[in-house]
Amino acid sequence: MQFIFNQRRRLRTLDTTLRMISSAAIVTSSLLAASSALAVTDGTYTITNACNGKTLGLRDGNPNPWDDVVVGNTGAWDVRSNGDGTFILRAPGSQSAMQTAYANTASGTNVDMWTYAGGATQRWLIQDTGNGQVKLSLAAAQSKALDLKNAGDGGETDVWLYDDNGSCAQRWTMSVNGTSGTPTNPGATADAFAMQKKLGRGINFGNILEASPNEGSWGVSLSDELFDKAKEAGFATIRLPVRWSNHAQAAAPYTVDEAFFQRVDYAVNAALARGMNIVINMHHYRQLCGENLDGGETAVNANVVDDRFVAMWAQIAARHKDQPKDRVLFEPYNEPNSGCNGARWNTLSKRAFDEIRKTNPDRFVVLGPSSWNGADALKDFTPPNDPRVIITIHNYNPFRFTHQGASWGGGEANSWLGTQCCDASQVADIVRPMDVAKQWAGTRWPIWLGEFGAFERAPYASRVSYSRIVRDEAEKRGITWAYWEMSSGFGIWDPNARTWRTDLRNALTGN
Repeated sequence: MQFIFNQRRRLRTLDTTLRMISSAAIVTSSLLAASSALAVTDGTYTITNACNGKTLGLRDGNPNPWDDVVVGNTGAWDVRSNGDGTFILRAPGSQSAMQTAYANTASGTNVDMWTYAGGATQRWLIQDTGNGQVKLSLAAAQSKALDLKNAGDGGETDVWLYDDNGSCAQRWTMSVNGTSGTPTNPGATADAFAMQKKLGRGINFGNILEASPNEGSWGVSLSDELFDKAKEAGFATIRLPVRWSNHAQAAAPYTVDEAFFQRVDYAVNAALARGMNIVINMHHYRQLCGENLDGGETAVNANVVDDRFVAMWAQIAARHKDQPKDRVLFEPYNEPNSGCNGARWNTLSKRAFDEIRKTNPDRFVVLGPSSWNGADALKDFTPPNDPRVIITIHNYNPFRFTHQGASWGGGEANSWLGTQCCDASQVADIVRPMDVAKQWAGTRWPIWLGEFGAFERAPYASRVSYSRIVRDEAEKRGITWAYWEMSSGFGIWDPNARTWRTDLRNALTGN
């Protein structure tokens, strides 16, 4: 059977080559003038379907001629300009190009990989359809569009050429891989990978605005000095944990207290004034996930918990909608867990994301999985198919080292006191979540390590070694990060002595 199949494909190749030679003249300047093709530069792109977030790929990842083009979970395309407004979409590292089977431009035409011959059936127009999406149409038949057969969302769904009907099954996003190429529509869909890279090395301003009941309750407050020191150390980004739920009304419309909003405004403006990025999150809305409340928290009616979460984000988003879109980022929730695991978190995160997009259509949003943003929970997480989403994970492995003596860990944490770091098994424990995240993300999502760190009761020399190892291993994998945290139990700055913990700071910043 395989022999007959291969022979049939070889006959198709011969037939196609002959047809391509005769049809190359179809691509004329008049056709191209009407195409509204975008100024896409040469480079390698991930092409993702708007319906289901699956990426354009090959049946078995095989870049040889005659391979079926499908929508699956992986894929990268080498996009090369023909110099006339059309593009060749090749499998990287090969001479195979995407084209219509049999050189047929009728609806229902299968799309395969064939040896590149330069004909009209291998020339594609990349046309802007708005919302950061593009239509891929054959230059020789611009009324046709690349389409998921039956708009299926399976792991390997066949791709065909159909009449353009404007459906999401015929709309795609293009994300640059690596440093080559540019986004198809930079004004509306700046590349999330570029933003993730821009986040660089970051620091959490923890135990401040997420303290309960108020800022200062946990011994640390915002100050100009704190921002100055973060800038001095060389950090590019501040992650700002905020307990909004302690400062919003218990009943509709769940208004956030103006004085508290002004403290967040101060933090945002202080970071921007120093040329830094800032990620505003929601931290410790304990009732949202059914956790025990902290001291100073007050429960609200259980029936309004979810709506209150969304309403707070509506206010946060509206408040900051005019801030720079590539400097101020939103993170809907820190470490969803317990009652926010699995399907519930997919629903809640989508509600918050959709609310943010009403007033901030282009802002970068940081989203992570449940189970305390654990990498192993990514398999159950469904992010929105949006070109301005960055995926975050947290990593405190090896936990017995990083959390030894932590008061919130109970007596068990005290039994870990004296644990050193980092031998080979501990290093393997550190890197495993990063590798899990990278494998899950592929070329579709950038990964940001939003938290890691070791508590102050761990041996100091081991904290220094641990911090340097996490930094190096993350950066080897192209993962940017934010250390937990600046000036409290994990901190690198002592706010009382007003001195650096220099070795620890240098382990992170390389100074």
